[in-house]
Amino acid sequence: MPVPVFEIPNPEKTAELNQGKKEENKSKISGLAIFLSIIFAALMIMTVELAMRDINSKLNPQYQKCLSKKSGAVLFLAPKKVPAGCDLRQLESLRLIFHADVIIPIIILSFLIYLFIRRRGRQGYFRILFIAYSVFLLWLLLRIIAESEYFLLKYHPLLGKYVMLLSIMVMLVILVVFVQKKFQKKI
Repeated sequence: MPVPVFEIPNPEKTAELNQGKKEENKSKISGLAIFLSIIFAALMIMTVELAMRDINSKLNPQYQKCLSKKSGAVLFLAPKKVPAGCDLRQLESLRLIFHADVIIPIIILSFLIYLFIRRRGRQGYFRILFIAYSVFLLWLLLRIIAESEYFLLKYHPLLGKYVMLLSIMVMLVILVVFVQKKFQKKI
């Protein structure tokens, strides 16, 4: 019975082969595709912003009560004269709930679509769209986190400051890990 012979690969040849495979796997992205994906991300953000505003104006019962007679705008930041019957705390809590009702299903659905497409192995042409969609999802996630923290800081300051500090710590940890990974790739 013949004894199998295993060839020990030359490290230099292996490195050359791996380099060639990396270059083959990288797909080039055109400048026009990047520009169009930026426009795509901006349009998605604008569409969801308008949808959240319309949902809030139609479904929030406090919206019409808090509508300013002079400007026609809802007083959110620093109202000087709150109209009679306007409960700003309820207005902002319902606004936050409606916005979360729009944002959370979008994030879950897009994550499931991403997993489905990734599992099927069709990432080549859709990679630039995934980047634009990821920017859009990051915007939505940061927006709902910022709205929640603003609400907590305004109406529950004791809890709000701890949630704010905790979220800053989490963001810093993620940033440190990201920077360290980029630094390790350069070395």
